[in-house]
Amino acid sequence: VIPFVYYLRFQVFEAKKDYQAAAENLEVIVQNYSYALWTDRAIYDLALLYDYKLNNKAKAAECYKKILFDFQGSVFTEPSRKRYRELSGI
Repeated sequence: VIPFVYYLRFQVFEAKKDYQAAAENLEVIVQNYSYALWTDRAIYDLALLYDYKLNNKAKAAECYKKILFDFQGSVFTEPSRKRYRELSGI
């Protein structure tokens, strides 16, 4: 239940265009609730925030890489692989 609350908070902050606060809520999920079923979704959303809203390509690449290595069966694996290659120049 707790990770879901953080995800809802992320959605609220993202709707308000407070991207830093939105990212902080996703970071809590990633760091403290890695066992949750949709942690891969939180990591992917965090990557998108860093990539397109906060303009931090290095952190975005880290998030995409985390999905590739830690969540290999995720539906976000293929888009993460594509974007990670674009960011890292592979």
